Amino acid sequence: TSQPYRATSGAASLTPRSRRSAARVLMDEGCRHCTRVFEGGINAGIGVLPPREGRVVAPRSSPKGEVVGAAGGAKRGETWALFRVILRIMGKYDSTLLGSEEIAQAARAFHFEKPEGFDFTPGQSIDVVLPEGFPGETGDRRRTFSIVSAPDEDRLTVGTRMRKSAYKQPLAQAPPGEGVIIVGPKGTMALHDEPDRAIVMIAGGIGITPFISIIRSEAEQDSPRPMALLYANHRPRDAAYMDELRAHAKRLDNFHMVATMTAPEDGDGWDGETRRIDPEMVETAASGLPKPHYYIAGTPDMCEDMRQMLDDVGIEDDDIHSEDFTGYT
Repeated sequence: TSQPYRATSGAASLTPRSRRSAARVLMDEGCRHCTRVFEGGINAGIGVLPPREGRVVAPRSSPKGEVVGAAGGAKRGETWALFRVILRIMGKYDSTLLGSEEIAQAARAFHFEKPEGFDFTPGQSIDVVLPEGFPGETGDRRRTFSIVSAPDEDRLTVGTRMRKSAYKQPLAQAPPGEGVIIVGPKGTMALHDEPDRAIVMIAGGIGITPFISIIRSEAEQDSPRPMALLYANHRPRDAAYMDELRAHAKRLDNFHMVATMTAPEDGDGWDGETRRIDPEMVETAASGLPKPHYYIAGTPDMCEDMRQMLDDVGIEDDDIHSEDFTGYT
């Protein structure tokens, strides 16, 4: 489909009239530090923004990007910073629902046709929009989901907790072949591009979804990065993709997983960890890993607690990347 070209860094976006036209970019929620509007354009249509002017504070996290320039025109006594941004072309694509299946209690994976030319980095997300006339839709038509599939897979998969909502029920009941609209990719959880640095992932519940994409992608590499996963659920039946994760942990020498069930019941047969994720658990998982980046995905409260915990134990803010899962309805 015809679509605008857009470069994004989290909530920041660039939407010029064409690939080379002037644009305005507000860098705010994506890195949560940059707040100045820049003037610029797109270089050769690939999303590189050469800013001409602006006053910035260096972004807190930039897992993948390019140093695109330094602001000019500073007055005496002012400090102007180099900065790094994640720039991606975010578009709007027609797609088709291929099917769905249960991945845990009250959780489903949905599979969609991968649009031609759709590229993403593991850890990113998409919006899935139900078009007008979608069976059963009542006006609640858009949700954001982390991508579960790896970039080289021939379909797009997302996973979500199921609720009796005006959005998820029609999607779950729709037959394969129904059309949807994909908007993206986007998100602040994109995997960093420093292959000499390890990955420590902290997931709560359905927050595992972006990490499945990362782990699948790394598993196909000739030299996968060292990875550790801390995965918390209430009970084993709540833990999506557990069998796949165990298979990866068994096959990959440099991938270690610690799963913890914080509210197991007698009939669950769980004999593993039952603690909430704590500093000792994180320190043990990261021990010996080369300069890890830390990724957190889960509920807003969980992400806030984990960020504070990592900060308390001395992890640099630039090395912490988090994404709150607010869309449980």
